[in-house]
Amino acid sequence: MHLRHQHRDPTCAFRKSHIKQLGQPISESVFRLIRAADTAIHRGLHKIARERLRRARIKELQGLTDHQLLDIGVERSEIAATVEKVLERKVYPR
Repeated sequence: MHLRHQHRDPTCAFRKSHIKQLGQPISESVFRLIRAADTAIHRGLHKIARERLRRARIKELQGLTDHQLLDIGVERSEIAATVEKVLERKVYPR
């Protein structure tokens, strides 16, 4: 008596189908994770660059005399607030 095996190994078919099904969501999740990390790094670098620029501008204005500050319309006590206003108006690329 000869029995012919009509079906593939069921465990093998099960594994292959699940690998194909899981492959796409896993790769999408990894891509989203990498993109989120990239975005976080860029935002962090942007914040560092903005803070360095803010400190440099404040230091530059603090180096001016009271007369020079009044000529440009800024009082010494308003230096930090003025620099913040100017930096908020600027649009920085990401």
